[in-house]
Amino acid sequence: MLISKYFRLDRNQATLDFLDVPINKDLPVFVDPTALRNLNTDWAHHCVSLLQSYFDTVLEGAKKKKSLYGASFTNEKLQKAITQTDHPTRSCPHDPHR
Repeated sequence: MLISKYFRLDRNQATLDFLDVPINKDLPVFVDPTALRNLNTDWAHHCVSLLQSYFDTVLEGAKKKKSLYGASFTNEKLQKAITQTDHPTRSCPHDPHR
């Protein structure tokens, strides 16, 4: 059952301001940051900013944990991302737009 059905909104996905997902199971949702970056809208720019802020926070937290607990705390891919991230807004080392 979808959120819209559960709350009897009588609306479809195109008319909702949120992703209408099933309420009775986990559903992996993937966000394409390149697609967001290519949208020239205020909403898309805000989304990109939120994604960058989120991953900046994750990487900063990992850096702090690494300094407290040593390199063994983080996995190899995260360590690589941490060492390649040289600026707070450059969360993705392979971002062609930076």
